[in-house]
Amino acid sequence: MMYLPKYCALLAQALQVYTQQSFPKEWGLLQIFLGEIYLSKIRGEKAENLEQVLTCCQNALQVYTPEVSCDLWAAIQNCLGRAYFHRIHGDHEDNLEKSIVFFERALQIFTHEAAPESWAETQNNLGNVYCKRIRGKASENQKQSILCLENSLEVYNRETYPETWAIIQGNLAVAYQKLIEGKPSENIERAIVYHQKALLIHTQQAFPEEWAKIQHNLGNAYNARVKGKEENNLELAINAYQAALQIRNFESFPQTWANTQNSLGTTYFKRIKGDKSENLVLGIAALKAALKINSPDAFPNSCWVNACNLGYAAFTAKLWSEAIYGYEQAINAIEKIRTWVTSEFRRQEILEESIGIYESMVQACINAGQIEKAFEYSERSRSKRLVDLMASNDIYQSGEIPPAVEKLLQQYEELQRQIDQERQSQKSENNRSETRAAFQAYNEVIASL
Repeated sequence: MMYLPKYCALLAQALQVYTQQSFPKEWGLLQIFLGEIYLSKIRGEKAENLEQVLTCCQNALQVYTPEVSCDLWAAIQNCLGRAYFHRIHGDHEDNLEKSIVFFERALQIFTHEAAPESWAETQNNLGNVYCKRIRGKASENQKQSILCLENSLEVYNRETYPETWAIIQGNLAVAYQKLIEGKPSENIERAIVYHQKALLIHTQQAFPEEWAKIQHNLGNAYNARVKGKEENNLELAINAYQAALQIRNFESFPQTWANTQNSLGTTYFKRIKGDKSENLVLGIAALKAALKINSPDAFPNSCWVNACNLGYAAFTAKLWSEAIYGYEQAINAIEKIRTWVTSEFRRQEILEESIGIYESMVQACINAGQIEKAFEYSERSRSKRLVDLMASNDIYQSGEIPPAVEKLLQQYEELQRQIDQERQSQKSENNRSETRAAFQAYNEVIASL
């Protein structure tokens, strides 16, 4: 991975010679290579890297249509599917839906007969998206996830592709952990078996990162386990998370480290063994540590989950300052997510889904004696609802909009136009040397508007 920035620089130099006008096919191939490299980058701004992937893929599609090269076109669809699956910007639900569309397009070319490995890889990718899909019926998504993953095993068997086989075992484990149909207790036991199968290949010595991922997911499985004593299962979960943290450290793997800290923190709150106050301290420490990475600006979707866990746990324990901090981070995250959403309906929907956090925040502030802050967040939620109503025009469907409101609406629409214009200019810009500072400045402009 340390060579990736060097590869990006070399490809940028090559693009100065292989221009779209003079060498369209070579330019298109370089765009594909660059997209794959940005998709693999673990250093730098992950959100920015994924946006670069989308730009490179869209550039490549200007050259490689199904008529020019169906295989390369399908490969680009696959890359787009992976990028939208991991994407941080934009609405998470929409990103998952787009990911499914791109993978299904790839499967139009990558059939089992014509390209078995590419078909199996895409089936695995599609299975992972359905496992996390939000829209649609949950049970259908879960069944579709398992079906796709099992399809991929028709090609990726243990004898010929042991490493990939092990990855799919882990993916199946996660899918069974979420499966609604059947007996939950049996599904969890089956998930644990799949994790154990994956560990036959992904040992700590040979594949430390994959081993750590399995340990984290095993912790999740033990957390949800019905069989056996709850006290023992929670200890197994804590041991698994702590094992994962042997590899997932803050310096080398900050995001996965944060995710494991979040899971570990919530497990300490549930822990039966040991001193209750000590477990509470350990839990809050782990959740606050995770928020160092899962910040509202860097990873708002992860921050939302992480901060809500902290707010809820601290509120339950009547630790008002910790609860306020958690809810504050959660509100900042949800407001960040709303700035990325272009659909007015979806913006209102997100606010409706999160309004309970504003209410809990206000109550925590009241309980802490911070009345001014309670008023601030009460007004903050109310003003957002008011702007959404104004923008929708719904409250004036039966009559004339008052001139004062009409003027405010015009101001609102002008600001929204500027925001959309900023987003569009960022997408269309084709300068791969853009610095982190420039990207941060772009985010600040959007937030300010």
